[in-house]
Amino acid sequence: MLFDLYGTLANVVVDELSPDFWAKLAAHTETGKRAGSAKRLKMTYDALMAEECAMGTKHGFLMDTLFHKLLACFQVTESVETPESFAWKFRKYSIVSLVLKPYTLQLLTILRKNNIAVGLLSNTEAILTDYDLTVSGLKPFFDSISLSSEIKVEKPNPIAFDIATKRLGLPKSAVVYVGDNFADDVVGALSASMDMIYLNNESKAGHQYPPSQKRVIRTDTSLRSILNALMALNILNPLPLDERHTRLHSHKQLTG
Repeated sequence: MLFDLYGTLANVVVDELSPDFWAKLAAHTETGKRAGSAKRLKMTYDALMAEECAMGTKHGFLMDTLFHKLLACFQVTESVETPESFAWKFRKYSIVSLVLKPYTLQLLTILRKNNIAVGLLSNTEAILTDYDLTVSGLKPFFDSISLSSEIKVEKPNPIAFDIATKRLGLPKSAVVYVGDNFADDVVGALSASMDMIYLNNESKAGHQYPPSQKRVIRTDTSLRSILNALMALNILNPLPLDERHTRLHSHKQLTG
């Protein structure tokens, strides 16, 4: 199994514009030889961002380099603050909400109990997403994690799916991708010759699937529907009726 992250397993909202965010972050550049006010820090950040974009660096592939340059501008040494630790603070202070989908933990737990290998493939900045995966408690559920900035390729490029399945140690024919974005997830999975579970609560899909010999199951985002899709694709064995009722009843209690 391979999962998308944002929109599929979790939702995140960030605010990287508020003065309070930049004030908190600036405190971590005060240890450098050049003290950094919130205003100066944001101006430097914006200038470095514009510089990276002007050099052709795409959004989604630039934060690692940007944090290295930002700390260097304020002469903050790695013995005091590394780009990775600074990125954690950047993410921590900017997050407004980070919420798992109602089905996420129970679904991942069921897969683990059934000894199903579980991987993550997401278009995102790894240096920031590491914080989300850690504080949400999701990281231990995955056997492999492939994030676009780290693997240097984004969905829907089939190469991203190739890398993720190889890291999972399985042939693509044995892996199902689960995601909520048509252009990145459905088109990408089919281009990579993988079966796909498309999470979509719309009454009509509204999309024309590209030609493929692989299967796409479009389902709503209830745990019951996702489990049914997994059974239809032979990822999970059909549950005995009493066990299915117990799990779904437990799910209803957890989600209110």
